[in-house]
Amino acid sequence: MNIPTDFQRDCMTLRSIADEVSALAGHMAQAQNEMGARERGYFLPNEDDQVRRILLAYRNYRIALFEIIHRYREIEEFDQAEEQTLAFLLAFGSAVILFNWSSLLVDTYRDIPHIRAKLNEADARFGMPANLFEQICDSLSNADNLVQLRDAADTFADHEDWHTSAAVNGDFAWLTDEIERQYEQVRRSHIDIFRGHLGRRLQNLQDKAKQPLRDASYLIRSWVMDVFGNTWLTLADYPTVPEPHIDAFLALLQPGDFFIVRPEQKASTVFLPGWWTHVALYHGGIKNLRAIGADRCRHVAATMSMLGDDSLVTIEALAAGVVCNPIERTLRVDHALAVRPRLTLKNRLQAIDNAFGHFGKRYDFGFDFSRSDRLVCTELLYRSYHGLNDIAFTPVMRLGRPTISADDVAAYIMRTLTDNTGTFELLAMSFKTPDNGAEFLTGEACRQRFEMTVDT
Repeated sequence: MNIPTDFQRDCMTLRSIADEVSALAGHMAQAQNEMGARERGYFLPNEDDQVRRILLAYRNYRIALFEIIHRYREIEEFDQAEEQTLAFLLAFGSAVILFNWSSLLVDTYRDIPHIRAKLNEADARFGMPANLFEQICDSLSNADNLVQLRDAADTFADHEDWHTSAAVNGDFAWLTDEIERQYEQVRRSHIDIFRGHLGRRLQNLQDKAKQPLRDASYLIRSWVMDVFGNTWLTLADYPTVPEPHIDAFLALLQPGDFFIVRPEQKASTVFLPGWWTHVALYHGGIKNLRAIGADRCRHVAATMSMLGDDSLVTIEALAAGVVCNPIERTLRVDHALAVRPRLTLKNRLQAIDNAFGHFGKRYDFGFDFSRSDRLVCTELLYRSYHGLNDIAFTPVMRLGRPTISADDVAAYIMRTLTDNTGTFELLAMSFKTPDNGAEFLTGEACRQRFEMTVDT
């Protein structure tokens, strides 16, 4: 079976999150031991930042997992039985990892009053509501929610054949093992509840499937919405820039340009809250890269064989890591601005090669710019363009760490336009209107609309 790209990337995301959550457990215990707030009666600024970073990491993992569940919410939309199997595994795997990560957070800090109180504080900078920790505690202890998760687990347990399926190989073979391991933790931690529901045994792998996948998918979806649906997130069908606007963008773009985008309701809108929320670099695909000589650059040359056909024209950091995408995938958004850094050809080639040097790296859910082995979208932009000509991004300290948000990028661009430094040129904007239409703006109209979105 030729596994679709989105399936592969989502499985990579789950593997990355599972690894990072395991590592984060140690950091949480260390933070608990090192903080002296209990004795002194208050948090030092660095301790406050440490607690907030933990909650921010929880929020970002949760968003990525919730998006995967949302993406595979309708099993019947997939025609092939193999795809339905993989869709269920991705959704259920996301659910149990999310449950265990939430349980880890609660179990670590539930009986530490001063940290628990800190985790319940609202933080407008990151869109965190008050009493969040209490909401998570209440939801995780709800027996009905646990039973829904258990019912979905029955479907997984009833399909022993998935372990030998041709579709379930590589990362997906890892996923089936990880689901078993993670779900066993769920079962052990709530054994009293599970004992109260006889006749549904997770270990009964000899039975035939009793529950259609679409019903199990509904249970996962229902459980996640019951447990987490009241915090941070509104989900809707993916938006998209109108096709005529995409064609108009392509007529203007050249390799080395980049997009700043905003999806109104996509989960990742709140990774770092702001009006603009994501950036992506445009490299133009194989033909355009060869036309400007980028195929002779070291990192581009090493990666071009992985691009396949000429449809992959952007490079961006998503939950699955640093990947190349078709422009239609990048522009699954409501608003998009195309920007041209005014660079020489030599520097454009350098920027593109810098970006390809990070291809395949993991996503940095902790937003820590001090490390380069894992990147967020704005860090990819920063590490690609910073220092070329007069481009100089300035990281902003958030929670004790240097970061750059998409809003920071937009504000920097606006400042250069106001100062007439000539660092950037606005090419065009696709802007969704209140009546769900869309405007394609260039020139002064583009600048004026962009300025309305920017807090300088």
